[in-house]
Amino acid sequence: GEVVLAAGCSIYAGNTNDGTTTVPTHERLHEIFQRSDLLVTGDSIMHDAENILLISRARGRFLGPTKMTPHIRKIVAACSEDEFVTLLASTDKADHEVKATFRRLRFKAKVKMTSAECEREAARRKRLGIGGRHPVYRKVHFWMRAAIILDTERQKVDAKRRRRRIEAYESELKWTLDHLNKGRYYGDPEWVSGHLADLAHQFKNVRTFVKVDFTIQDGTMSLTYEQRPDRIAEAAKLDGRWLLITNQRRQAGQSLTDYLDWMWNVYKNHRHVERRMRNLKSDLPIRPIYVHRDDAIVALCFVSVVALMVYTLIERDCQTDPVLAEAGLRTTDEVLNVLDGYCVSVHFTPSGYEVFWPDTPTEMQNLIWRQLQIPDPGTRMPDVRPVSQEADLTPNSASFFEFEGDLRIHGRIAAYPIAALVARICLCWMACAPNLDW
Repeated sequence: GEVVLAAGCSIYAGNTNDGTTTVPTHERLHEIFQRSDLLVTGDSIMHDAENILLISRARGRFLGPTKMTPHIRKIVAACSEDEFVTLLASTDKADHEVKATFRRLRFKAKVKMTSAECEREAARRKRLGIGGRHPVYRKVHFWMRAAIILDTERQKVDAKRRRRRIEAYESELKWTLDHLNKGRYYGDPEWVSGHLADLAHQFKNVRTFVKVDFTIQDGTMSLTYEQRPDRIAEAAKLDGRWLLITNQRRQAGQSLTDYLDWMWNVYKNHRHVERRMRNLKSDLPIRPIYVHRDDAIVALCFVSVVALMVYTLIERDCQTDPVLAEAGLRTTDEVLNVLDGYCVSVHFTPSGYEVFWPDTPTEMQNLIWRQLQIPDPGTRMPDVRPVSQEADLTPNSASFFEFEGDLRIHGRIAAYPIAALVARICLCWMACAPNLDW
């Protein structure tokens, strides 16, 4: 089945974010795959006016949310409920009603002028006698297709969250009012004024919905507050609404409803990419990074991306295998937890022999090997050979010559989990790789 895999990794100078690396990544993928019609999707920070303009000029495609500016907020809030149509496929997938309507939005971007444009502008300013510094950037206005999504479940959640925050704000104000002009702190006008400012900052997302009046007359403080129904009603128009923009045209014969359905489904598939990023930061932690050279960082990122690909493929096989799913092994973490106890006991004799004795796998470990088609380690009898003998390529033998300082414990037995051994072998391989300073 289809699966989201990591395609590569890069490093950038300075403190970067997704918004500054979107266009360079698109250009790099264009060079690798020799095609420009790649669909770029991501968070709102990736779809600012400059990025979507540059991607469109490169004949690329994009789809995703954008920042809700005051201008866009007015357009979204002005859409009446009657304009939204139900998206059937999206509703079935989300298990609640999802609606959408179509709009065209006007964007403004500041782009750098080419050398030819700079020369033409300089000639124009010289001809008209305009002095001053010649401009390097120019403003570009363009239109883009947009789908305004109305998620009915999210609409209820947004309204409930706003109501709770307003109630919490009023509760704090009531406490302040009940203790006003009493005690050391609530009797100090300067402290109360600062306390009200702190409350306004703490509840900054709902402070505009409550009118607060704090006055001091003849040394006596007074405090009144009341809700603003008009502003609450205005904010309710944005409940459950969000925006998707794209430059993808409708296909021939495709209805508007199917087009909006396609936009919602494509963007929701982006959650698989976000899940892989979460794996890279938690299950396969790439940070903290203790290397400093660029080539070392690239090598570390490459190994992490390869591990993420293996991690993803294991999870795909687990989810498509009914036997593993029935056994409760639906994720890679659950599989690794079962295999974590499998060890190889290593014994170094004083006479100069190595003895490797694999554990007897449990029933669940045998099930994983069988369903995922992992080669069985074979016999459970110990593998004995002289220390100087090179390891053969059979699945029953292994060489730990690289771990001389760690594992050569004469006359003793050391047991190491398989996962730890694989990790150490990878680290030794990277340590021996040319041009890398680990």
